[in-house]
Amino acid sequence: MVNSKMISIAQDIDSITYDTGIEVKIISDNFDFPKNFCKFDFCVFDKIMDSDSAINNETLLLSYIYILSYIGEKSDQREGESDTEYLERLKEYPRAFFRDIGNMAKELSMSKDTITKCINYFLSEQMLVKKTVGSVKKDGKPPQNVPNIYVLNNDECQQEIEWALEKMKEIYKVDYFDEIKGGNKNQ
Repeated sequence: MVNSKMISIAQDIDSITYDTGIEVKIISDNFDFPKNFCKFDFCVFDKIMDSDSAINNETLLLSYIYILSYIGEKSDQREGESDTEYLERLKEYPRAFFRDIGNMAKELSMSKDTITKCINYFLSEQMLVKKTVGSVKKDGKPPQNVPNIYVLNNDECQQEIEWALEKMKEIYKVDYFDEIKGGNKNQ
């Protein structure tokens, strides 16, 4: 990987022994990351793996990675991109997770109850922030609850929620969301 310029290391490979720590840096320009690529700090990994939650740690980790893969990475302003263009790109791709919990459960082969418990853990640990969206009524059909919005708990979370709400209005082709209908408030 060093020879292929995929990674760089500071140490001389010939001087490494079994107890040598190796700092590896990924050269991201040489990778074509898939759309749902994500990365997170070891402190988050440690927090999840050291959790004393009743939920299996691996289940928590898999759920968090899944959510984070939709939230994505913070996008830097591109060379030659104006401030207005950069802001429009950020609005177009909000760093938020707003998928249906049922779909997430199917894709991860977990129950909806387990997914809900995982999300509640992330909320209680202040890893995520939740925005309850509401419901839509279209074409004379009964109201349908739409998924909640989840964003990383950081300084930009409120802005990301606003952008995600606007994106969801586009997706559902509505100007606003009604109140939650029925008892299923954990979409």
